[in-house]
Amino acid sequence: MNAKTTGVGKAKIGGEWALIGTDNKPFTSKDLEGQYYLIYFGFTHCPDICPNSLTKLSKAVGRVKKSKEANFFDLKTVFVSVDPDRDTAQKIKKFIANFDPEMIGVTGTNNQDPALR
Repeated sequence: MNAKTTGVGKAKIGGEWALIGTDNKPFTSKDLEGQYYLIYFGFTHCPDICPNSLTKLSKAVGRVKKSKEANFFDLKTVFVSVDPDRDTAQKIKKFIANFDPEMIGVTGTNNQDPALR
């Protein structure tokens, strides 16, 4: 049996973005220009999925940074809180420090912020 797959439209992936860093200043994709980075979307009140995933992500990034290939690129991780109504800059800072002190934390102005979409 041959199944036919049909695609419609195009995924809106990539492009420039602008959010707010844990220093309450704008942080944009331009701040990471020329660097490799991984983005994780979550929230600080997440009971288990976010902490488990961030632990795995941090371990993987740590292994990459210890590899001989790490000399060729600087890999960053970015945590995007999708719940800015509850996740203050301080909460995000404290939360991500549990996983990687170099992780970058950003969020929007509120939960309806189009920049988070």
